[in-house]
Amino acid sequence: MIKLSAGTAHVLGMKRLKTDAPPTTAYLMAGEGCSNDCSFCAQATNSDTDKDNLSRIRWQKFKQEDIIDNLSLAAKDNKLKRTCIQVVDTPSEKKLSVDFLRQLKEKVGLPTCVSKKVNSLAEVK
Repeated sequence: MIKLSAGTAHVLGMKRLKTDAPPTTAYLMAGEGCSNDCSFCAQATNSDTDKDNLSRIRWQKFKQEDIIDNLSLAAKDNKLKRTCIQVVDTPSEKKLSVDFLRQLKEKVGLPTCVSKKVNSLAEVK
C-alpha cells in the first residue's frame, strides 16, 4: 500500500488543496503498522495513533498505478524535482517497496530518497 502526503496528492492532481507553496518533492509512505516500536512514531507497533498519520501529517491511500502515472506527468511538467519514500518495517513492505521503486525508476525517472531500516548490506544491494 502506498500513501501520499496531502501536498503531494495536490501536486499530482489527486486531491484538492489550497496552498501557496506546493512541494517540489513528492512525499510517499510505503506500508502501514511498522514492526519496530519507536516511541516517537505513529506507525510503531504499540502506538494507538491513527495509522493514516506520520510525523503529524495525514497520509491518504491511492492506487499504485495512479500514483506512478501522475508522478510521471508531474515530472514531465517539471512540477516535481525528486521523490522521498518512507518505508515502514514489515516483511510485506520489502517486496512492495522494491517493486514500486523499480516502477519509479522506469516510468518516472526522478531522483529518489528512501528512508528505511536496513538490516544488512545485502538488503541495500
